[in-house]
Amino acid sequence: MRRDGVVQSSLAVRPTARTVRWALLALTAAMGSLMVWSGARKGGDPLDFHLPAAGLFLAVWLGFQLADNAAVTVASSPMTLLGRRLLRLVVAVPPIVLVWALLCVQADAGAKTATLSALFLACICVALGLAGLGERLLGPGRGGPLAIAGLFVVFAVLPATFRVTWSLEPTVDSWHHLFGRWLWIAGFGVLSFLLASVDPARRFRGSFGASSLASVDRAVS
Repeated sequence: MRRDGVVQSSLAVRPTARTVRWALLALTAAMGSLMVWSGARKGGDPLDFHLPAAGLFLAVWLGFQLADNAAVTVASSPMTLLGRRLLRLVVAVPPIVLVWALLCVQADAGAKTATLSALFLACICVALGLAGLGERLLGPGRGGPLAIAGLFVVFAVLPATFRVTWSLEPTVDSWHHLFGRWLWIAGFGVLSFLLASVDPARRFRGSFGASSLASVDRAVS
C-alpha cells in the first residue's frame, strides 16, 4: 500500500507542477532583486530591511500555492489532503530556496546569512500555516490573503511595536535572538499547517499514505 501511495504521488507531480504559478514566482524574484538593489544604493545596507522584505514576498507566493488547483486532476487518486499539499511544496519550495540564496549573494549577506535564513524559514512556515487555516476555515482561495495579513502582523507590526530588528549582529547577539525566536515561530507555523491539513474525510497512513478502502472503492467506481 505504501508503494502504491508513492506511485500515485509520482504520477501527480506533473499535473501539480502545471498548476504552480511560475510566472508569478519569476515576477516576485525580479521584484526581490530590485528591492535588494535599491537597498544597496548609495552605500545602504539591504540586510536591515530590503532582503527580509524580499523573503516575505517569496513566502507570500508560497502561501498562495496551497490553493489546490490540481484537486480535480488528482481527485481519483487515494492521496490525502496532506499528501497533496506536501507534493505541492516538494515542487514549489526548491525554486524559492534557490531564489533566496541568489538574493543573499546579491545582498552580500555574509555572516548574517544564517540568521536571515532562519527568519526566511519562519516566514515560510507562518505563511503555510495561515494559508492552510484560511483554506480550511474560510474556503478555497482564501488562504493566500490570510497569509498576507498574518505575515504583516507577525513580521511587521509586532517587530515595529516591540522595536525588534530583523537583522542582528552574529558576533554580539545571543543564539536565541539570532535563531531561537525564528525557530519558535516556525514551529507554530508548522503545527498550524499540519492541523489545517488533516483530511476529515479520509484516514491515511503517513504523509503520502493510502486512504481507506472505502475511499479507494469510491475512486474506482
